[in-house]
Amino acid sequence: TVSMCLSSGSSEGSGSGSDEQGGGSDSDSEDINVDEQGRPAIGGSIDLSTRVFDGTLPSGADPGPLIADCEAVFTARATGAGEGLSSGATFWVAANAKPKTALERLALQIFAHHAAGAEYDPSRSGAEWWTVVIDDTDDVGLHWDRDYDLQADQGLLLHPHLATVTYLACPAAAAPTLVLERPSPLLATEPLSGPV
Repeated sequence: TVSMCLSSGSSEGSGSGSDEQGGGSDSDSEDINVDEQGRPAIGGSIDLSTRVFDGTLPSGADPGPLIADCEAVFTARATGAGEGLSSGATFWVAANAKPKTALERLALQIFAHHAAGAEYDPSRSGAEWWTVVIDDTDDVGLHWDRDYDLQADQGLLLHPHLATVTYLACPAAAAPTLVLERPSPLLATEPLSGPV
């Protein structure tokens, strides 16, 4: 999964989620500008429609090495019934960074593709990424991608400007990603329920 964080340079900080690789920021000092959908405000344009891109890996490419890398960095674990969010590491790569791994290279390629029409500060923008490696019996609960540290610290539900899901392999019994036309509230105190 890759989440894009874009900054026009007018806000302090750009990261979201964990600061596993040094790209996050101290959420106590952030000045956050959001658009009407609660996304970080940027210049330019990004196509925010829901789309599917088949065959994103080159034809005949072996996904095996990328799958092995996903397994190596995967840390999220299921929670018990009634427990909160699962824990796990996320990783950050700045838009102007030289990728150090194949997964960082893939995240930056996805970022560059989707941010081509955006105006942003590449030193403060980039991709937060993580891997999910599941078995047929595992479950990924319904959720919105968001900055969970900012939610805990300030009660704000800040989401990446754009999020993607990339399947390298998919068990036959796995359910697809579900996308709903239901924006999240901006404040954690607002109800999550309502019409879709």
